[in-house]
Amino acid sequence: MLRVGIASFWHVHAMGYAQAVKASGRAELVAAWDEDPERGAEGARQLEIPFESDYDRFLNGVDGLIMTAPTRHHGFLLVRAAAAKKHAFSEKVLAVSGREAKDILSAFQRAGVVLDLSLPRLYDPNIRTIRQLIQDGALGRVTSMRARASHDGAVAGWLPKHFFDASLTGGGAFIDLGAHPVYVANWLLGEPVQVTARLTRIHEGHQVDDNAGAIVEYRSGAFAELETSFVNGRHPTLSVEVHGTAGTLYFGTPAPEIWLNSSQRSSDGFERVAVEAQRGRSAMDQWLDEVLDHRERAVVPQEMIRLSQVMEAAEKSSSSGQVVPILAL
Repeated sequence: MLRVGIASFWHVHAMGYAQAVKASGRAELVAAWDEDPERGAEGARQLEIPFESDYDRFLNGVDGLIMTAPTRHHGFLLVRAAAAKKHAFSEKVLAVSGREAKDILSAFQRAGVVLDLSLPRLYDPNIRTIRQLIQDGALGRVTSMRARASHDGAVAGWLPKHFFDASLTGGGAFIDLGAHPVYVANWLLGEPVQVTARLTRIHEGHQVDDNAGAIVEYRSGAFAELETSFVNGRHPTLSVEVHGTAGTLYFGTPAPEIWLNSSQRSSDGFERVAVEAQRGRSAMDQWLDEVLDHRERAVVPQEMIRLSQVMEAAEKSSSSGQVVPILAL
């Protein structure tokens, strides 16, 4: 059984991942570490596992770890884990730049250990069905798409204050919640080539964006309008629309259903699409499959790097007011 440690309770998903490990039946949660000893000790107490304040001693006691530390800390913490030959499962995004993401992945490849990134929407049957419809030509050549993820974390006050600390996060709503529409768009449309973005603040007290949007252009000629916000009330968890030369598709507005109007179909007008795709195994299960059963990687390294590249370009574009190209690494 894989011995797993939780590396920080900084991220809001840390406890969820810890519980997923405990429920897996294939791994054992054995230790916790945190850059904030008080927070770490409390989290470990709740999970009924030991707390270790020294990161290297923590690494010595585990076979793999869940990385839920501040995003800006991922680089040096994950590279140290790779050097110690420990497998890792990381919360998105992997790093605040494409270069750093590539360096992290290279460290794990050299060490011969597994690194996976949590991109949960890729396992959603609706998103998998949308991808299949695109591949089957139901929309013809895709010309554009729009995706949005938002919640009320900054309005309702449940999002931790440290999510607005630029020294820890590397950004705000876009680099965190906005990762979902970005990696979904990348998965559906392919290679991003340039980005135009506006990362804004509704609450002046926030150091980072709480309301943001970007236009990402792809090698295919298609573009995606990607939006996110921490300051919305009721909303779909994720909404997607895709347009092409042969049709239009909507998902998530106002319900989690797919509606398609396609000249490739016999019906006239929009029809509700039956979701036949199976839910992929969870991101956590995929990691355990890869580590324990040597199964093929579910999230390829290029997807991890592209996500960080778009985030980096969006930050530069918003700061400069310019279109920012994504350069080959």
